[in-house]
Amino acid sequence: MAFAFPRQGGTLSEVMACGAFLDALGDQSLRVRVLEKDPMTLDEALKLACRMEAIARSPPEDDYDDRGRENRLKRSDKSLSVIIDDGASLAETIVRHPPTHDQS
Repeated sequence: MAFAFPRQGGTLSEVMACGAFLDALGDQSLRVRVLEKDPMTLDEALKLACRMEAIARSPPEDDYDDRGRENRLKRSDKSLSVIIDDGASLAETIVRHPPTHDQS
């Protein structure tokens, strides 16, 4: 903006820069969402667009708990039936070979 309009500054240049940035986004839906937030500067518009794009690309919320931590139960490679089978085979092993406790 400074090179294109060297004598312009302040609010007018910010409005023009913000408009040019939003027109250049190439994503009409993102443009509208940023405009709804009414950014006053190019910097605000850029921050909003980056944040909104990051949110749109983030994984679904149901993979995270209420504190934003990844829910490992849903991401586990083992199905519930495999876990139950593992537990059953462990129980069988314990029954066949009970632990011995030395009374010393």
